[in-house]
Amino acid sequence: MARVPYHKRLIRAYIYYMLACGAVIPQKKLSQMVKDLHIDLKIIKMIACTWYLRARSAVPKSGTLHLAWEHAGSPNDHHHFVQMLRVTLLSFHFILQLIENHPVF
Repeated sequence: MARVPYHKRLIRAYIYYMLACGAVIPQKKLSQMVKDLHIDLKIIKMIACTWYLRARSAVPKSGTLHLAWEHAGSPNDHHHFVQMLRVTLLSFHFILQLIENHPVF
């Protein structure tokens, strides 16, 4: 099954929220319902137009290998670890187990 982008999932969740509120909250005057609908549509438009919906951490720049260990410690930064070492964290640990008792190391 294809991966649904985060923007679409968030918009879908907000629409479900709108439907649930409409079913649970007592009916209002038509003018208030129209105002609420305009607010909801503005929120959906803001979600669709926002480039980054999740907080992004700055990627530290350094030529040393210690950054890989910092990236390995944080689940949010595992993709940085993979980008630096070109191997997944699980594969890296497996390789370490294979070579840890080797006399060269």
